[in-house]
Amino acid sequence: MQAGRPMEPRSARVCDGAPKRAAETCPRAVFPIPQPTVIVVADNGKILCQIGKILRRAGFVAYFAVDTASALDALASFPCADVLLIDADMPDTDGVVLADMIKTRCPRIEVLYMTTAAGGMETKFGVRHGPTIEKPLRAHQLAAAVSHACERSRLSRA
Repeated sequence: MQAGRPMEPRSARVCDGAPKRAAETCPRAVFPIPQPTVIVVADNGKILCQIGKILRRAGFVAYFAVDTASALDALASFPCADVLLIDADMPDTDGVVLADMIKTRCPRIEVLYMTTAAGGMETKFGVRHGPTIEKPLRAHQLAAAVSHACERSRLSRA
């Protein structure tokens, strides 16, 4: 998987019709991207495919990252993203710490954490910038949470 590129959830391959770089579609994060946009960070390919299907059906554009480096690349490529949907339990960096790094670089992005146990979030160090969604993910709950987060993000930019 490549960061910052739209992924086809069924095959987890880069789409042929990738959008232009962020600088061309959203110069200096001044103008919002027409469709609600989500950066999804998770190390599990099955979870990424599941999330991709849910988000695509709900009308969102999703960009996927599998580690810290690709998450930061995705943010650099698409600074107008509305939502950061991040796995709280990443192998290379704690998801809460990574979200804090991203939120520092892009204060208007809304953050949603995914975890297998919401109670486990209390043991993590760092500032929490948004609500937690428990796995296993339910399509309607995920779509609703991302939709609300997109609305908050766009209202903060208005």
